[in-house]
Amino acid sequence: MASSSTLRTNPHRAVSGLWKGSVLLEGTAQPIRCAMTVDADQHPTVCGVTLAADGVGAPGIVVGTYEPEKEHKLTLRAHGNVFAGKLVQSDEGTAFAGTLTSRGVSGAFTLTHQSEDPPGVHAGHWMGTSTPDPSLAAFCIPVNPISWCLYVSTADETVAGGGYFNDAGDVPGCPVLLFTLQGSCNDGKVTLRKVYEASAETEGYSIDYTGDLIEEDGSIGLKGTWRNEKGGSFGSFECWKKKL
Repeated sequence: MASSSTLRTNPHRAVSGLWKGSVLLEGTAQPIRCAMTVDADQHPTVCGVTLAADGVGAPGIVVGTYEPEKEHKLTLRAHGNVFAGKLVQSDEGTAFAGTLTSRGVSGAFTLTHQSEDPPGVHAGHWMGTSTPDPSLAAFCIPVNPISWCLYVSTADETVAGGGYFNDAGDVPGCPVLLFTLQGSCNDGKVTLRKVYEASAETEGYSIDYTGDLIEEDGSIGLKGTWRNEKGGSFGSFECWKKKL
């Protein structure tokens, strides 16, 4: 973990990718990892997914608030835990440092953004579109934007991510609808399922994506098809990893 003497003001308004670090709880250092997008110009300003320290386990939504005008204050929630601190610059790069509170126990933590992906890993913010099949034109299903914080690993053949709709009207009183993404990547073939946060309105709904991990002109992307079994809709999708 970085010492306070190595932390400096963070210049970024947006950063995304794989974050790795540790938290000291009751005298024991525990590793922590997540894929996370921090973007002061979006709402919510922090979104992503937790990753198991030894691979991708069941993904948990990471969501929070980044306030660069308040000394780069950053607060997020994940698996019922609260991380409170600041986005700073350490000797290792951009870092999130502060205090984790978990079930009444607190400890210091540091999460450092990995400026370069490990071999076989593509982590960051992916943007694109999800388009209904032309045969569904009579139902006036809109083309939906894709804005995912996604971890894709050909090394351990796993995919996990998180995202949101910030103009959702599906759940009364909840304009921001969060979801997780989980799947696999084998020989360049990607499958993943989008599952919305639990509510009566979203119960039973999930979106399945099947496609290819591709590279074009130096950019990494996903391209394939999607299906909403309960909603009876389907179509194509395409998204690309972006540098924020």
